[in-house]
Amino acid sequence: MRFGLSDHIQVAEFYEILLDATLSDSNLAHGREGYYFAENGEYKLYDVAKAYSQALYDLGKGKSPDPTTYSADEVQKYFGVITLFHVDPGQD
Repeated sequence: MRFGLSDHIQVAEFYEILLDATLSDSNLAHGREGYYFAENGEYKLYDVAKAYSQALYDLGKGKSPDPTTYSADEVQKYFGVITLFHVDPGQD
């Protein structure tokens, strides 16, 4: 899946608006009172891992062109608790 440049510009504009609002209004909600998220698509992490595994293998830096899987213990050790969610763009 490829993301269009417009998706990245919209996310950048979101953060620019948020920064401007934060700097101009000291009462802007933050912390427990306000969380801000930007989302512009999704991808499978496996596809990313496959691409960099292949690239490292082609450069002679990797042992295999295929990514390896973390065990449950390794996931906990390196990443802690992982929570995934998806926002429906049609929702306010």
